[in-house]
Amino acid sequence: LELVDGQEYQKAFTYLTKKLKPFEALQTHPDEFRNLCYLLTCKNIGDVDKEWDGIASGRNRLAGMFGSLMTDTETTEKASAGDSVEVPPGRLVELLEQAVGFQISSSRYQPRLLPPITSLLHDYQCFVLPNALAHEYVGHASNVKCVEFMGQDGECLVSGSSDQTLRVWSSGAPERGSIRLEGHTSRIWDVCASHSDSILCSASGDATVRIWSIARKKDLLSGDERLEGHVLECAETLTGHSGDVYT
Repeated sequence: LELVDGQEYQKAFTYLTKKLKPFEALQTHPDEFRNLCYLLTCKNIGDVDKEWDGIASGRNRLAGMFGSLMTDTETTEKASAGDSVEVPPGRLVELLEQAVGFQISSSRYQPRLLPPITSLLHDYQCFVLPNALAHEYVGHASNVKCVEFMGQDGECLVSGSSDQTLRVWSSGAPERGSIRLEGHTSRIWDVCASHSDSILCSASGDATVRIWSIARKKDLLSGDERLEGHVLECAETLTGHSGDVYT
């Protein structure tokens, strides 16, 4: 009914189609299967439920109907056999699973694969990466090919570009600019940093791998001074390849 109320007729049709055949064999009264078939063909929710006045109200009614069945032990013992209603085992868990399934199918960002549901006590919330910009680092003269955080805590990061340079930045302070690493004669495809963040290695289209010693700039990077204008030369060049070195 909620899908029909939201004019999501295709979802309603698909859901009921999957459910019809099992219910035909398990119906508890003769009209159940006929009513489900009628739901498939109805165009107006009022044709099925005259009292329907929205999803929230419908859920509250459903909760009230089910709550009347969940009486405590004392009340159940006093109830006569004719008045008592047996709740099938696991019915509450089944209802909660159905509710979570509906939340997933109607979420704004629908996952391609069914996510693992670790709890039925909370509403489903789709995990979406934030699209807010934290920092922007500007300085390269051409497209950036690679970026790598340096050190255990990622206090600095290094980027390689088609402008034939690498730049070392302070992670949380892009306004400080960057230290420029010069030496390559072609675009830089990849860069990696040692765990101690004192050594950098870069791979380039000039068929070389270059090693850079950042230890000499440690004090500068850890301070507050502007990094722009500082240049670091290559410590060692490894040759031997006859073409681009990609990693």
